[in-house]
Amino acid sequence: MYRHFFELGTSDKNLLEHKQSIYDLSDYETDIFENRVLWLDFESDMKKYSKNFPKVIFTLFQNCENGEKAMYFFKNGKMQNANVRLISDKFDEDKLV
Repeated sequence: MYRHFFELGTSDKNLLEHKQSIYDLSDYETDIFENRVLWLDFESDMKKYSKNFPKVIFTLFQNCENGEKAMYFFKNGKMQNANVRLISDKFDEDKLV
């Protein structure tokens, strides 16, 4: 199993408070948003946590050691698995600096 790096986003202005509360809920000894971890219960933890803030949309981006990426939305105890696509601009020599 691979460890993951998780990035959290929210639709409100309380990102730091949410990060701390979710970290406390996850029961890890290390900060789950600052270190690569094997957070197996992230779905149930985030569903449970998001029920406390029914109007807030939580975005959780997952970056795995093996290069896989995933993104999830949580709102009021429900989850949506969002497809992640890597898109880049075409090469433009005029943009070289």
